[in-house]
Amino acid sequence: MGEDAGSAGTQIGSAARTPDEIRRSIERTRAELGDTVAALAQKTDVKARARQRVALVRTQAPQTLRTRAAALGAGVRANPAPAAAGAIAGVALVAWRLLRR
Repeated sequence: MGEDAGSAGTQIGSAARTPDEIRRSIERTRAELGDTVAALAQKTDVKARARQRVALVRTQAPQTLRTRAAALGAGVRANPAPAAAGAIAGVALVAWRLLRR
């Protein structure tokens, strides 16, 4: 097997690396490190993440509301008795509150 990267310096595995290969490796490592730092900075930016979440909810909310309303409407059409009972109870509650004054 080859030597450890930390102990050999310029050798990894069994082949010696040229200075150009080492420079390219360092450049790749720097680019990867920069990407990692940027990703971590984005994850720790609470305000920006909150703004992104609000924007996402604003775009999805109308469609979600339409979907749920359609499902509710289909449920009421399939079985209107509970909806009618709820409406009657609501009207009775409002009338009772108005008469209590």
